[in-house]
Amino acid sequence: MKILIIGWFGAGNIGDEAILLSELHAMRERISDAEFHILSFDPERTQRLVSGLQQVVKIIGVGSKHKFLRTDFRGLWHSLTTVDMVVIGGGGIFQDIYNHYPIPFFTFMVVLAKLLSKRVVIHSVGIGPIRTWIGKRLTRFASNLADSVTVRDHESKYILASIGVNKDIGVSADPVFLLEPVKSEKVKGLLASNDLTSGLKIGVCIQDLLSWSNENKMALAEALDRTISEMGAKVVFIPFGSYRDGWFSKDSSDTVDLSSARRLAAMMNERAIIIAEELDPQELLSFIGELDIIISMRLHGIIMGISQSIPVIGLTYKQETKITNLMKWIGQGENLFFVDELNRENILNHIEAILSHKEHLKLSLRKKKSVLAKRAEIAIESLLKVATGDGVLYKAAVS
Repeated sequence: MKILIIGWFGAGNIGDEAILLSELHAMRERISDAEFHILSFDPERTQRLVSGLQQVVKIIGVGSKHKFLRTDFRGLWHSLTTVDMVVIGGGGIFQDIYNHYPIPFFTFMVVLAKLLSKRVVIHSVGIGPIRTWIGKRLTRFASNLADSVTVRDHESKYILASIGVNKDIGVSADPVFLLEPVKSEKVKGLLASNDLTSGLKIGVCIQDLLSWSNENKMALAEALDRTISEMGAKVVFIPFGSYRDGWFSKDSSDTVDLSSARRLAAMMNERAIIIAEELDPQELLSFIGELDIIISMRLHGIIMGISQSIPVIGLTYKQETKITNLMKWIGQGENLFFVDELNRENILNHIEAILSHKEHLKLSLRKKKSVLAKRAEIAIESLLKVATGDGVLYKAAVS
């Protein structure tokens, strides 16, 4: 069975790379004759990611935004005409909060695949925020056209219903809840070289995709300083966005999250550790598993924390919903902060409360992760039923 997977892959966001790897592992375990084609914004990066997976037979380059004409149109057409099924997702790809490119792009891919009579699955995606009229119309059109749609939270299902999607929508979970950690020699070396094999370790994932004030950044920096000076903590910045800013910091040699980490670390009086080395998703999952708390503005920083039973504090923009949705679902809404309302003492109090109940929280997160992993499995089952028409292939593969 030939499957073309289309998502925000190769763009340098470790969360999207983790989604791709999770999907590939889950499908290859269930489809004995699987052959995967992948659409990627950076085929070389994607090739490194999937180098150990022989079932990946083709990676097609696609240009993003103003580079769209650099797309390998011949390779894309060949894949679309030869595969049996097209998988769109996962990830938060039907949104226009950061830019207006994703919704038209993924809708076009759905339309093209259906014009070629291909089976199309929109798999474990996040929906919204969608602010524009055309964004809502295109999302509705793509969803109604697909053979199956699963979303990663109930809020996404509600949005689809509210804009007129008239089909059954499955509620799953992010595919990364199925990913297994790998504690490589590189991970062991990073832990040893940064003196992270013992003591209280606080991971921090921040970004500046939307603006938040220096006053609020200073509140976070001061809170982190206090964890070091009063609790003896080691603060570790973990960049998730390993791509460069093509708009506001074109001259910077640092990737976007690394730049954000360096700026916040410069506001601190105490020394923080910055992990500048790029880890693959399974290595990063293992690294996060060595922490005591993770404070994250990246959704997959929180997902990886939950997966490793590490207590999480979510930081988010008011305009964004995905982190809020997940934190509330796991019963940790009290540990969610908006970045334009940060207060040093409030952050410290929550860190102290988490540490005083850490073992209880870890047990709770372990149970939540089990539920979320099962929901992610259901989405894979739904996908495979579309692939086979009746689910026979799935049953044969796991029996």
